[in-house]
Amino acid sequence: MEVVVALAVLAVVLVSVFRMQTGNLGVVERLNFNTRAAMLAQAKMAELDATGIDDNLETQGDFGDEAPGYHWQVTVNPRDDELLGQAAQRLYRIEIRIDLNQDESVFHLRTQRLASP
Repeated sequence: MEVVVALAVLAVVLVSVFRMQTGNLGVVERLNFNTRAAMLAQAKMAELDATGIDDNLETQGDFGDEAPGYHWQVTVNPRDDELLGQAAQRLYRIEIRIDLNQDESVFHLRTQRLASP
């Protein structure tokens, strides 16, 4: 009888441990996505800084073999702010959206940049 009770307690403990481990794997997967997406968004922002903001700006694409399954989308909007005067004509709001496997996970980077004169 003692062996049956011990096995029942062991079964309850093991089920709890397995559930906790499964939850931890989900957290690790999400952290991995956030880290990689942040690095890809920073790389895309660096590319924008290097090439500049103009009318020929590519607005979406993927990362190819570098990051399979990851796609990016860039939205650039001019910022009108009377308090900033003429500088506002060169100030842009930029949003970079990174998604994995068609919106399975999504990451957003929002910033502002002053375009070159």
